[in-house]
Amino acid sequence: QIVGLDIEVRRILKMAGIIGLPKVPITLVVDQKELENYSNQKNANMKGFTYYNRVILKGMKIREETHIYILSNMHSAAFKAVLAHELLHVYLFLNDYELPSDITEGFCNLGSQLIFTTINTNLSNYFLKSMYQNKDPDYGIGFLKMNKILEEQGWKRLLKQLKNIK
Repeated sequence: QIVGLDIEVRRILKMAGIIGLPKVPITLVVDQKELENYSNQKNANMKGFTYYNRVILKGMKIREETHIYILSNMHSAAFKAVLAHELLHVYLFLNDYELPSDITEGFCNLGSQLIFTTINTNLSNYFLKSMYQNKDPDYGIGFLKMNKILEEQGWKRLLKQLKNIK
């Protein structure tokens, strides 16, 4: 079932211009504690985490590893939104974007928003509303900042300008 959801999320992201994402292993984790162990972070609101490692030799990237961990037992709408968020982290990593945390998390939350607006159910609209009301400096305020840029510029221009956003 994960494979089908992954395909659907990638199709939606592709419509926004997010292309070239490699196959990434996805592991479902049982609970928050296990997710925190993988991420080495304590965050009660965390639903997913993307592991990234690269090996550089003589200034050249010779290997990259990515792995996505997502909490199990979520509604498919929430799962797809978390997966989209984590895939946008993969996009940032593989394109060597090093952005401030509010820009990073705000951008990745645009993926979740894209999923929720595409699904367009009462539940997805509820989740979407909570994103707009989130007061977290990165996941809430950062999202609002990035969404404003998206509304003004559209996906194509946003993706081109991303590395210059502060």
